[in-house]
Amino acid sequence: MRAKYSEGFLINPSRCDARGVQSADDTFDLFIDIAGEHAAELGIGATDLMKKNLFWIVAKTKVRFYEHPRLYDKVIVSTWPETGADYRCYRGYTIEKNGKVIVAGRQQWAIVDGKTKKPVNVADILPDTVEYLSDKAIEEDFNRLTGEFPKEPFAVYKVKSTDIDFVEHMNNVAYIRALESIYTCKEWADLDPYEIEISYASPCYEGDELLFKKRRIEGGMEIAAQKEDGKTIAYYTIKERPAHE
Repeated sequence: MRAKYSEGFLINPSRCDARGVQSADDTFDLFIDIAGEHAAELGIGATDLMKKNLFWIVAKTKVRFYEHPRLYDKVIVSTWPETGADYRCYRGYTIEKNGKVIVAGRQQWAIVDGKTKKPVNVADILPDTVEYLSDKAIEEDFNRLTGEFPKEPFAVYKVKSTDIDFVEHMNNVAYIRALESIYTCKEWADLDPYEIEISYASPCYEGDELLFKKRRIEGGMEIAAQKEDGKTIAYYTIKERPAHE
């Protein structure tokens, strides 16, 4: 079985934002989708696990945009599971244009038992017929956010029916669409994140209001999406594009 899975894509208008480049949420969607395709090929896809009352859960995602795929660009999207799985496992992702990596990503995954709601050892699920890669698309580890955020939100987002997935809570990529939507087109174009990282803390549901609170850090900002009771639903880290990029 293939340790690395690749597929060609055309950046159609439906994949683009107001700038005519692939939107951040479409990038996150594309990575999730190709991971699902690869997992299904390995016999550990979502429907395979659901038969055992098990579910894949994305815990963290980091995506780095060296360049943005543009309208009608032809790209190659690749993914592979990293070695060293236990109760967490990792996947790498790349988007290549003309043989050059222009977007890179990394995700932390877990498998949860639908009955006990507890994680299971992913290593027990992964097929042993695959030669797993030690390569990492992004070498840096995920951020760990601690400390307090401002009390007053800078934006509010109400979870809509279109944000809900088949597990009946807010879809993981819907959090990225929510982030984009709290900015105007000009604000998002000016922000032009070099890197977006999200860590999922707790699920939320249709009708919930998310209060977005931010604090500046060197080279970017950290954002917490919280419910009115102060419970944090997700953390974001946005890094600005380095001067040399």
